[in-house]
This record gives sequence, C-alpha cells and structure tokens, in this order.
Amino acid sequence: MLRFIKLQRPTISGPTTRLRLTSVLALSILAVGLGTACAHRGPSPHGRSRLQDPGPLAQAWRLPSRCVKADGAVLTESQLFQELAGTRVVYVAEQHASPHDHAVQMQVIHGLHQQDPSMIIGLEMVKRPYQPWLDRYVAGEIDEETFLKGAEWRRRWGFDFALYRPILRYARDNRIPLVALNIKDEITRQVARQGIESLSPDDRALLPEIDFENTDHRAMVRSVFDRHMSDGKMTFDNFYTAQLLWDETMATEAARVMSADRAPRVMVVLAGSGHVRYGYGIPTRAARRGATPFKTIVPILLDKENASIAELAGSGVADYLWVMSGDDENLPRVGPHPHPREPGSRPASQPTTTAAIAPR
Repeated sequence: MLRFIKLQRPTISGPTTRLRLTSVLALSILAVGLGTACAHRGPSPHGRSRLQDPGPLAQAWRLPSRCVKADGAVLTESQLFQELAGTRVVYVAEQHASPHDHAVQMQVIHGLHQQDPSMIIGLEMVKRPYQPWLDRYVAGEIDEETFLKGAEWRRRWGFDFALYRPILRYARDNRIPLVALNIKDEITRQVARQGIESLSPDDRALLPEIDFENTDHRAMVRSVFDRHMSDGKMTFDNFYTAQLLWDETMATEAARVMSADRAPRVMVVLAGSGHVRYGYGIPTRAARRGATPFKTIVPILLDKENASIAELAGSGVADYLWVMSGDDENLPRVGPHPHPREPGSRPASQPTTTAAIAPR
C-alpha cells in the first residue's frame, strides 16, 4: 500500500537554475519511459571501450579543481574531507558519460575510505535483484566479464563499464561492499506506460512508499516530459510516478543499509545528477527514512554556460560543487566567501535546502 507523505519543499530561485537542473534530468527521465539500454550510450558496437585505462585512481581523467560550498567558500580537498567527517551518507552526482565526473567520485571514495575503512558504496547502476553478482565480484569469486554478464550490465545500464572500472576495482581490492540500489527496468517502464494499477499484486507489494508533494520537482520533470515525451504514448502522471519509484527505491535501499545492525559509519552513493541536485531525488527521500546526516557533491565542468559558480552554488544545487576546468587559472581561489552571511541566514536566491527538510 502506498503512503503519501508531506514534506517542506525547496523552491527554485529563477529560470536560470531551473534550466540547469532540467537539462541534467533529461537523460535519466527519458530512460524511465524508453527503457534503460536504449536511452544510454554504451561502448563501441563491437563491445570494446574507446577509453584508455586512467590508472587505479582514475588519475588520467582528473582536471584541476576546487570545492565550492553553498555559501561560496572555496575549499581544498583536504578541507572538504575534514568537513565530511561525521557525515553518514555522501551523495556524489555524475553525468554518466563523463570520465571527469567519475574521477571525482573516485577521489571522494578514496578520501573517505582513508578516513573510515568501514565505508560502503551504493550504486544506481545496478538493479537490486543483481546484488549477489556484486557480492561475488567484491569477494573475488568471479572476474569482471562474469560480473558484467550476470548483472546484465550492458542491457540494463548500457554505459561503458570502463567509466566505472576504477571504482569497482578499488572496491574489490579493498573489500568495500557495493550495494545495488535501483529498481528493475520492467517495473518503471510498465508504470510509465500503463500506470501502477497495471502491475501484478506481487510487484505492487514490493513498491516503496512514495512522496508526491514536491511541486518544484514535479514541475521540472513536467518540463522535460513536455519537450521530449509528449507524443501521446503515456500520461504525465504515470510517467512521473515511474520517476518517483526510481528515486524512492534507491532511497529506501540506502536507508535500509544504513539502519541495519552493524551498519557502516559512512556510505557513498553514486547516482546521476538528476537524482542528487537540490536533494529532490534520493537524498531527502532517504533522509525521511533515517539516512542522516547527509551531504551532496555535484561535479561541474567550468565553461561559458556556468561561469557564475557563486550563483550556482548559492542556488542550493548541492552542499558542495566540485568545480573543474582544463586551466587552473580559471578556477576560484581557495578561501572564505568575500561576503560571508550571518550564521543561519540565506541569500535571497537560495532555496530551502536539505537542512530545512531533515536533520543534518
């Protein structure tokens, strides 16, 4: 039985930040309606990756970077990890096909693992029924190719595994548990096209509770739907419900792991930007189930379209922006925000963020 829970809702400051989030939602939203494999870009048609090995910590994919807090303060990596100490769940977003984003994820995982070897990693990329294949891979019982076949990686995720290889190898080499978070494609696809009522009783019994109350999130998904999916083949209500099932399932699984007996002290969740930004997708939904305190990190590649990092950081898009550039001279300088706010205050452009929704 589904329950509907009211939460305090973040608001978006203006069309610029709304557009940024809408653009990163587009690919993940389309995957709900079209089916994962056909919405994703994988390796070459012959199954060979075009990517060269970046090294065990993805060093070759790294770019000069700075960490920018929501208040505009610019941190070094060591300062970031000091601030993350004591955080139970750290969400690190990605553009799925970006090697630079995966290098950031690798840096965060390595840094937090050095602080706390008990950590675990949650993956959007693997569906929950395939958890045993992750367990066997981490335990060293099977090789990479056996894992990829068993987890149906190419069919159910589709992105080049080379993008994720450094992270999964690091987990295996250090015996870091990997947790499959995602719901099966068959369920979200059927709900998107035919509605929740079309599911079998057995499938419906597996569904998590769903919060439909975030009107800003709904509006952003609606804008993507209207531009890409309004062909009459599915209704928006069904489509949005499928998107929420995706987020709520991953949130439920993350919270379950962190509330279990002998739970780890810290979990790193790797997921697409549309599931992390503003906390709309997984973070606040896991928080209402007890997965707190949490922080969010969103990698940003500095270019002409997002040159105003202070504006983007202040919009509440994440607790930390990991800002990257091909030229170190383009990056913000390390130090406090030039105009620090009074404690507890917010700039007019910043929405109510996760801190107001759940204990941090």
